[in-house]
Amino acid sequence: MDAEAKHTSVPSIEQRGLTIIDANAGSGKTTRNIDSLAEAAFEWSMAPECMLALTFNKEMAEELEDRLAKKDLDGVNASTVHAFCLGLVTEDPQRFGFTSKPDVLD
Repeated sequence: MDAEAKHTSVPSIEQRGLTIIDANAGSGKTTRNIDSLAEAAFEWSMAPECMLALTFNKEMAEELEDRLAKKDLDGVNASTVHAFCLGLVTEDPQRFGFTSKPDVLD
């Protein structure tokens, strides 16, 4: 299945600028999301630095970064959910009820 066919076969619910995609592995979710980010950047003039692409594992975050770079979307923050949230808490621990920066346990 080519990328265009995958893009149109991924079901989604779109409302108020949010997109919810529920699909199986290999169905084109990442391609669909990257295409949506490219549309926002190049058709709606949204700065890539104002975009966020989250995933669940480091390997996929690295793949996202590579694929975003190929679409000239280097400024998009691609991260794992955990790394993004840790960054928020580390940046301003008091906002989240911590008295100091939290430690990470492996």
